[in-house]
Amino acid sequence: MRKITAVLILSMCMMIFSFNIRIDPILISKVVGQGEKTSASIFIENADEFETINFEVSIMDIVQNREGGYVVAPAGSTDYSAAKWTKVTPAKFSVQPKRSAKVDVEINVPRGVIGGRYAAVVLKIVTKKEELTGMEEATGFGVLLDYQIASFIELNIDSLRKRPELYVTGLSLRKISEIPSLAEVQNIIGPNANVFAVTVLNKGNVHVQAHGELTIKTKDNRTLAKFPMGSGNILPGAEVELRSITTRQFPEGSYIARAVVNYGGYRPAILEAELNIVKDEAVSKTQKQSEAPLIFVEPGNIELKCLPGAFRSTTVEIFNRGNQTVNISASVYPLVYDLEGELVPTETRGQAPSWIEISPTSFQLKPNQSRKLRISVRPSEDVKGGQYFDLSFVATAEDLKSEQGANLLVFVGKDEEMIQRASMQFTKVVPTEEGLEVDLVVNNEGNMHFSPSISVGLERIIPEREEGGIVYPESSERIVSASYKADNPMLPGTQRLFMVGLNVDLKSGEYVLIARLDLQNMEQVMIRERIRIERGEEQ
Repeated sequence: MRKITAVLILSMCMMIFSFNIRIDPILISKVVGQGEKTSASIFIENADEFETINFEVSIMDIVQNREGGYVVAPAGSTDYSAAKWTKVTPAKFSVQPKRSAKVDVEINVPRGVIGGRYAAVVLKIVTKKEELTGMEEATGFGVLLDYQIASFIELNIDSLRKRPELYVTGLSLRKISEIPSLAEVQNIIGPNANVFAVTVLNKGNVHVQAHGELTIKTKDNRTLAKFPMGSGNILPGAEVELRSITTRQFPEGSYIARAVVNYGGYRPAILEAELNIVKDEAVSKTQKQSEAPLIFVEPGNIELKCLPGAFRSTTVEIFNRGNQTVNISASVYPLVYDLEGELVPTETRGQAPSWIEISPTSFQLKPNQSRKLRISVRPSEDVKGGQYFDLSFVATAEDLKSEQGANLLVFVGKDEEMIQRASMQFTKVVPTEEGLEVDLVVNNEGNMHFSPSISVGLERIIPEREEGGIVYPESSERIVSASYKADNPMLPGTQRLFMVGLNVDLKSGEYVLIARLDLQNMEQVMIRERIRIERGEEQ
């Protein structure tokens, strides 16, 4: 008899045939240190009116399919498994009708591990075994279904050896009717819609949050359209399509497609390719992963100090991670970030000064080959303070172009002339059903860069009260907090926006919102704001 196992990756509220089950959370994401212990709880609700549901719990690995979905795999079968560190209690349980249950998860992270680690807590619904029919016994073929629900675990192990490394490996354009998984979308917008797909490959050792934009240009570099790409986490080793669906149609001809994908690295992953459209057909020259040039730059941040008129130099190494020979050209641009800390397009940044040089500016790399480049600076006498530049490296192979780069952070002056000064303020505080949305802006008021790290907390105000003849003064208690660290340095005279979500069950009352900014070699910056929450159902 053949047994078919159906693993269902579901939303937080779902129905499985006759089973009406809710599970929360679907995703457990944690930042942990080496040697630390962490825990979480998974809540299961049986929303059925009459049926008791029995569960068996197991730990499995996670792999990611091309559409970005998580799929369970045998425990210990992947290179980034956290299955053997994960324990659950209970391993078997039942949930009566209109009742709920809790599964406790405990994770013990050993020392010496780096990057990301992943596991799935799989809840198998135990059903009564059915008798085989006469036909099934005669043929030896029958079907039993295992219904499984997974809550996924993502661990980001805090370490200096984390290596986010993402590449754009392909671009394609297809009609929505060619993609069976988008049938429901096709029913809404029609079969003639176009689906642009940008394929990304995570060759790092930790998951990344990818989001990007696809620009379509004419051959003479005139921009025709820009499309936001789908976003999501990309696991190490996974190759995933980020898609954008549009009803816009393009005339026959040759175009340039440029994909820019941000993922938390020092600079986005970029691929540029020719896109040919002929009648009802689109042909892109990036269908095969091996065709896309893949280069990696180390280090991603280069810091130098020198006096006006003095000479300093260092090196940066370029690696060819792909399977073909690539031609590389090097350029220098001013380093400019937007409010959210992402690089602005190079065409809006102007020219870099002549006192910065890269040698050589063009060369060739064979597969698995690397080369060190000399970076030289000799600032003029009138240059002072922090000076910031983007070292851009374009790899070309068979008319395809990919881009990588590094940040050059130069302070011109003496150590005692360095000024680190910062301020911050809340710009938005909005209660939601899930808790509180907080926007926080950090200002760099010094003359050198820094990498901001912020912590945001919410405290509940306990009013003055009298108990047993004793008057207790007003006090507060911490109910939730979260920490964030910028991926890219914050330059002098700029601002950086942090958009924070605090998940907490807020009742009507008064609270204090607190934020702390931590910088190396500088006193902490703290701000507080007293807020009042009004919940209509409680008034």
